[in-house]
Amino acid sequence: MIFLAALCGVWLYVFRSKKPPQEKKLLEDFNKDRAVYERLREMLLADDQVRAVSAGSGVETTTSGLPRLPGQVNFPVSRYSEYRLLLQEINSPEVFRRSENDEVCICVWASGFAGDTRHINSCWLDRAPVNQVAS
Repeated sequence: MIFLAALCGVWLYVFRSKKPPQEKKLLEDFNKDRAVYERLREMLLADDQVRAVSAGSGVETTTSGLPRLPGQVNFPVSRYSEYRLLLQEINSPEVFRRSENDEVCICVWASGFAGDTRHINSCWLDRAPVNQVAS
């Protein structure tokens, strides 16, 4: 019986941790750390050869195809370290370009594994997204 109760407790913990944060919390976090988000955006726009920076995987450039360590893609380690510190400050795994233009996104939540992962990103877009909802 104790095993069943423990198993239910673990299941509830895992299930609840997969729920995305509420919109109010996302907005509060963004507004609280707005300067960090804007600094990450400025940095990625300035590094025009960079497509994405992952705190755990490295730097993806327009020629690398996959994230690589900074030294492997001729990217300054100090610049990568600055990205990592800023991403750590807002508890985000990565900042990336959404397309070939200046649409920059920062991952704020993800849950799942491999092809079954859901994401919430904060993005600066050139145009309003389609299918907007009131909240």
